[in-house]
Amino acid sequence: MQQTLSKDPKKFWTFVKERKGQTSVPGTVNLADTTFDKPMDIANAFATYFSSVYTSKSNQSIDGNDSHSINQLMNISVNEEEIIKSIKRLKNNQVAGSDKIPSFLVKDCAGVFVKPLLYIFQLSIKTSTYPEIWKNSK
Repeated sequence: MQQTLSKDPKKFWTFVKERKGQTSVPGTVNLADTTFDKPMDIANAFATYFSSVYTSKSNQSIDGNDSHSINQLMNISVNEEEIIKSIKRLKNNQVAGSDKIPSFLVKDCAGVFVKPLLYIFQLSIKTSTYPEIWKNSK
């Protein structure tokens, strides 16, 4: 089932729903021939996996010659409430993006993700940079 996650998220979601209790977060996770069943170990396994598939590329700046665009960007603000609303609008059957995180997991862990996402968005606005990975789509 783990191997079909990125290819057929709907099938995976059906699998999770059949075994669902209160959350869509799995009770066990397999990573590198090891099974994790404790919540902290599962979280660490996810962190290990996601950090192994994420590659840091240099950030691209907005063209410094376009001060109008930079001024418009500086007037943008993001808050936790907007991030939570956006996360709630994610569709459960969407294929994982370039970060390999399925949308159902982002929705279930919204409370954990909101502060790091807010920091990333605010830093992007403050520094007028747009991370290269955000330019990728699937």
